[in-house]
Amino acid sequence: MYRKYLRNKNTKRLLVIRHRQSIWNNDSKFTGWTNIPLTEKGKDKAKQIAKSLLSHYYRPNIIFSFILDRAIQTSNIIKKELNYKNIHIHT
Repeated sequence: MYRKYLRNKNTKRLLVIRHRQSIWNNDSKFTGWTNIPLTEKGKDKAKQIAKSLLSHYYRPNIIFSFILDRAIQTSNIIKKELNYKNIHIHT
């Protein structure tokens, strides 16, 4: 029954996903507006998010991303892992 509910096209959802680990997060530094990229662990975590979305039958049709590289990297990794070319990323 849960799967049926998630597949209902009339059900709207907003999912908020924060970027994963950045180089400075790993070093316990405050990143703020500094444009710091993701670590390899951060990239792997973004892939895990996409797998979780797929396993729960979520198929986003749009992704809104913050303008910093780490957020865009996270969005691009999720899009790639979902293998759903119709997702648009807006920054």
